[in-house]
Amino acid sequence: MTTPKKETRPVHRSIDQQPERMKTWSPAQESLIQTLGSVMKIPSATGLLSMPDLFDATPPYRMKRAYLDQLRERVLIGRSRSGDSLIDGFIDDVLSDDLTFESYFVVQDVRTAYQIHPLYRVFGVLTPFQAATELAWSVSTSQAVRPDEAAVMHAAGLFYPSGYFWCAHPNRKTKRKGCKANLEDVRRGRSLTLSKPLQRLCEKLPVDGALLCALLLGWGAAEEARRTAKVDSEARQAHEQYARLLTELHLSSTRISHRWHLVVRWDHPNA
Repeated sequence: MTTPKKETRPVHRSIDQQPERMKTWSPAQESLIQTLGSVMKIPSATGLLSMPDLFDATPPYRMKRAYLDQLRERVLIGRSRSGDSLIDGFIDDVLSDDLTFESYFVVQDVRTAYQIHPLYRVFGVLTPFQAATELAWSVSTSQAVRPDEAAVMHAAGLFYPSGYFWCAHPNRKTKRKGCKANLEDVRRGRSLTLSKPLQRLCEKLPVDGALLCALLLGWGAAEEARRTAKVDSEARQAHEQYARLLTELHLSSTRISHRWHLVVRWDHPNA
């Protein structure tokens, strides 16, 4: 008498469950897997558009609190990580500001934007959070970036375009009375968004904090941070590192300035 074979059933994995890490995964693959996982938790642009009255239709044109709280909870759980707990703490610190957080979820129509991949023209819409996450992954895994610089570049990629997103927030657009922002507005928005969180990061992580401050706010703005971290501002190595990373950030972030050209008026896309 033959024993009937036990039926095997496929194992179903929860969408929130991470696959077991493979020892052969590179940092780039690890980052990509995290990014793909976050997509399942964080609403896309089309998902946000399906939410009725996401932003108030009357002044001050802010995101409704119920949506804001739910969205922030999903981002805290689902966003891709930098690999450094202090850098991740800085990212959460920046996104704890309501206006900043809202600006990363103002859906942008990219169908008429410059130099857009055909795939984006098909969908037609994009969130700043999605664009910034792609940029963070791109610059942190670039061949021009050393492994010990990847976490800093991840945060730099997320927040380098923050000035564009700040200018595109309905609250800011209303205050400009329909006029396009300029590059000075972009820089001012980035500074208002990041200055205080960067100061707090520099207290915990002096050297990397000073580097991130220079990349996001400019070499001169990070002078005090470098002094505190005992980094020689005249050292050739410091200048070379800054120039190399800023070049990577500039070149990669052009794709975002092109996508947001309807909001910001510029002669040269890198702010």
